[in-house]
Amino acid sequence: MSTSGGDGHGRDGMAVEKSIVLPRQAPPRRTTTSKLITTSSVQLFLTVVAAVALLPAGSLGSSLVLNSKNCLVQEPLYNITFNLTTLDSDLVHHIKSDIGETFTFDVCDHLKRPCNGVSGGAACLLRQDKSEVLLARESTLQLIDGRLHFNFSGGDACRNGKNYSLDIILMCSYSPEPEPMSVVPYSDDQCNYFIFWRTKHACAPLPERVRANECAVRDASGHVFNLLPLSQLNHRVPDRNGSHFSVTACKPVHYGHMTMCPIGSSVCHVNDSESDYTKKYHDYGQTDANPTIEEGKLIMNLASAEDKCQNSKIFFECDEAATDFGPEYLGKEGCTHLFTWRTSLACKKREFCAVVDPNSGFVFNMSSLAGKQIKLVEANRTYELAICKTADTQCPGSCEVSSTNSQTVSLGNINADLQYNITGAPYLRYESGAVCNQSSNARWSTKIEFICETDKGQTTPPPKVVENTGCELIVQLETELACLRNISCSAMNLSNDRELDLTPLISSQRNYLADINDTLTAVKNKQQKFFLNVCRPLLSEFGLGCRGGSAACVAEQRPSDKTPTNELSLGYPDASLVVVGDRAHLKYLRGDHCPQDNATDLSTEIEFYCAPKAGHGNPILQEILHDCHYRFEWPTNVICPGVVAEFRSKTCEIFNAETGATIALLKIFPSGELQVSPSKGSVSEELKRGKIQLCDKNLTALVDYKEQALKVHFTAKDPSCEGTGGNINVNLHVACAASENFEVNEQTPCHLVVTQLSPQICDLVGATAASDGTGSSTEKPGTPPPTKGTSSTTTPDPKDHGGDSKQPAVTDATPAQGSSGGRVGVILAVLTLVSLAGAGGFLLLRNPERREYLRSLFRGRNVLVQYSRVRTNEEASLLMHPPGALSDSDDEMLI
Repeated sequence: MSTSGGDGHGRDGMAVEKSIVLPRQAPPRRTTTSKLITTSSVQLFLTVVAAVALLPAGSLGSSLVLNSKNCLVQEPLYNITFNLTTLDSDLVHHIKSDIGETFTFDVCDHLKRPCNGVSGGAACLLRQDKSEVLLARESTLQLIDGRLHFNFSGGDACRNGKNYSLDIILMCSYSPEPEPMSVVPYSDDQCNYFIFWRTKHACAPLPERVRANECAVRDASGHVFNLLPLSQLNHRVPDRNGSHFSVTACKPVHYGHMTMCPIGSSVCHVNDSESDYTKKYHDYGQTDANPTIEEGKLIMNLASAEDKCQNSKIFFECDEAATDFGPEYLGKEGCTHLFTWRTSLACKKREFCAVVDPNSGFVFNMSSLAGKQIKLVEANRTYELAICKTADTQCPGSCEVSSTNSQTVSLGNINADLQYNITGAPYLRYESGAVCNQSSNARWSTKIEFICETDKGQTTPPPKVVENTGCELIVQLETELACLRNISCSAMNLSNDRELDLTPLISSQRNYLADINDTLTAVKNKQQKFFLNVCRPLLSEFGLGCRGGSAACVAEQRPSDKTPTNELSLGYPDASLVVVGDRAHLKYLRGDHCPQDNATDLSTEIEFYCAPKAGHGNPILQEILHDCHYRFEWPTNVICPGVVAEFRSKTCEIFNAETGATIALLKIFPSGELQVSPSKGSVSEELKRGKIQLCDKNLTALVDYKEQALKVHFTAKDPSCEGTGGNINVNLHVACAASENFEVNEQTPCHLVVTQLSPQICDLVGATAASDGTGSSTEKPGTPPPTKGTSSTTTPDPKDHGGDSKQPAVTDATPAQGSSGGRVGVILAVLTLVSLAGAGGFLLLRNPERREYLRSLFRGRNVLVQYSRVRTNEEASLLMHPPGALSDSDDEMLI
């Protein structure tokens, strides 16, 4: 990739067909998620006018649209030339889908062999029955609002006047190794297909200082903090003024759809009300190559290259739970914006020979290999090394051994500090070996990379030396211990531009035991039990014999049975979360064969919806379709949007209308004060005494259901704090917990961050002080009876959520005896629904294409929602908005 001047031409004579900015309405705020694809595929028009005409009014502020037919396109904001000619292949590209069908295509060129009898095509699909479909006759490289993709068009006729087409969506990846492409799963009658391709060629150019940085620092005790995995994702952080920051660490913000940030920026401020792209994105901090330790704190200082008074500083705090919530904005102090970032990578205490993936919470543990002696021979040299602890040899960790075994040269001293790489591979690094270069006094080091063993069941290949240059020995070792099957557990609801994240529901303690709707009498008569987990396999438990890796399981257990029997897998966590309407849908596929239909596999679908009082909630089995497909509903408040609570200054109380709970701050802080370390040099009388009054301040209180916390922000006067307008910024987090605990997280002369744990706050945030959300896999005395009601899928009004912790999903539909008013209400409701259904049916069937769609439902071949193994929020966002296929609403996309 290269940069070039702003003359409208790239290098090598590249000519861009169109390079214009079209003013339109103000853009909505966008982030990176949503895994919803409709089977109705819309052709992607190649001209700027047509592309903009198809975009719904108000969906974008100004569309930046560029087309190129020679695999080079120049981005006009920063004069970046994206050169994708290196992706051309003489052998063309082949990729298989989940069902074994093969996509063949080439970029920047045509296919070398005919497809379905047509020569010179651009993309071809080989079906399972060996028939071919010409997907495209030509391809065009497009850059639309930061999204780079190849649009393959002009394929064979498909249906309803449409033609087959293919979209290859490119996304920035800083990984030095090529990543495999992925086909988004599709239905039999789909016309438009999607492939994701993560590549460094879709990135803006990296500044020299961060091209090969390890993003690590060693503290005084020798512990190494490696933050490089935090560079994999962009994080959207609200700025409290209606706009947001796009933040990453160790590498710059990934250039992409609606994240066209300045080159080299790790903190990018995005003005969401600005329609002019040249004024929308601002550098608030260039990437810091490595973290530093200041006064015992792990930090990054990021200086802006654009404005001397718009710098940033990130404090990394240990989060043992390994749940990476991403950075949080604290406020501005002087010319520096302050952020805090909780992550397991900032923790010093680690399990022996283990490391946590900060994005998924998965623990890579190599302790079973500890002490194992490994002997390798490469280029007539013999090496010995051990994993995490020394083997019974003369080698202290990694060595080169002479041919007579009489001498060894140390290539690094052993340690058990397993680290996690940006590529997803855990590794060990042994340092301080023998002197390698006398002139520079450089010493040998060894890096042992653990690679996921892909050929399970076959003979595991021996460890290999892959590099021995520059005073570094690199060894790769294949093992199943390095394998991680990860799906995305968050998705974007584009109707309100809000991320739905189910990560807090992932349980590493126990499996969830589902309730059963009382209407399912047959299930209850069989005395069946349903065990589930969220976005991960079930935990291994004694007596639960479901196939390993299953995320849902059904079993029978009668009172006389000590353990479950007749277990059947209800599916595996293959498909990432999607959003349909205002519900999050999770699907587990490929379960055991359905007993009633041996040609069908058992599967599970879970619908999560917002219920502020439900806490983490619990799954409820609502219906079984065709005896093979199990549908659960799950009321939970972890996907409820944060709500601003009402502060009542006269009584010093905070009221949450959604949960109906009120908390008196004096119950948590009896004196009405925050007690911190006295600061004798402060001008503020409150800080001098170390006691900051709460009740006389203008408090802003936000309920965060996901974190089960109340976030309070206010200011205290201090004339010496000129950089913060003569005020001390105070951020108070009051989180639900079983016991009281107070901690000062950060205290500077003009900034204060404190955390209070308390069971008093739990009702306000719709949680319980116990371990909420990890339902037990064994029934306990006193367990409330399963929720009663119908299998209605009606979503509660978000302004009037109906769930609570005891009856979270549905309510009893049977009126009390003698309640004639209840029966009249039911009758009126039924008549109203019938009328609405008739009107809706008329409007639906009026459209010929929708009539055809309705017929296809009865043919059993159309699928409304495709579940895709997308790994990031960015992939899902791109799928939700393929060029030319934007719609006015989520509902429109489903019709």
